[in-house]
Amino acid sequence: EVAMADLFKPLLAEGGAAGEGKGQEKADSLMQFLTKVSFDEAMLSALPSALVKEPSTRGSFEMVVLSQLDNDVARRVAELDATLKEAQPTRAQRAEDLEKAQSSFEEAKQVQLDGAGTLQAATAEEQRRQAALQEAKQAVAEAGKEAKRLGRDVERSQRALDAFVGGPLAAFLQLRDRSAPTPAEEEAAKTEEAPAAHADAGAAACEAGAPEAAAMEAEKTED
Repeated sequence: EVAMADLFKPLLAEGGAAGEGKGQEKADSLMQFLTKVSFDEAMLSALPSALVKEPSTRGSFEMVVLSQLDNDVARRVAELDATLKEAQPTRAQRAEDLEKAQSSFEEAKQVQLDGAGTLQAATAEEQRRQAALQEAKQAVAEAGKEAKRLGRDVERSQRALDAFVGGPLAAFLQLRDRSAPTPAEEEAAKTEEAPAAHADAGAAACEAGAPEAAAMEAEKTED
């Protein structure tokens, strides 16, 4: 419609004088457009000269060609309008479908972004827990070493305690349990020791006088 209004109508009314003497340029542009939209070749071959002629100098054939072009263009425009009107519901449906698809795409994109954020958070949490697990394992290993060291210290302390209990402590307890004798016990002990001392003294005297008695007995025998 634009091409017909801007190109064909001025040429039809004014011929080569259309557009301030630019009729030939308009005719060339119109012919390029008509060639693209596949108009009848026989009609197109007669158009260039008819378009640039003054309206009063055009012959009957040229007028028929121009009239046929005008009718064909009007018919095609009407068909195109009808096609567009018929396609309007389809276009509306497609626009609605496109809008829905765009909305679904945005939702899916947001879900993907949320999923990526969740995955990133889960990955960070897993890494944190792995680090905590490694620290716990290290702590257990260190605790095991410390337990072994403490066990050895306990064994050494136990041996030292056993040695002390069986040696110095036992001797101390034995000495501590011994009690000093009372005066009565000391007197009884002295009483028991006195007869024994006298008996020992008598025995010693007898032993000392035995040689003298033997000598005297010998002298009597000689007399």
